Amino acid sequence: TITVNAAGNAENTVKNIAFNYIVRLA
Repeated sequence: TITVNAAGNAENTVKNIAFNYIVRLA
């Protein structure tokens, strides 16, 4: 997620955070 933020890709950052959140709930 940090790497994506550095790249400035907000869309992928949001998807990455959402994916990580779902994985933690699993």
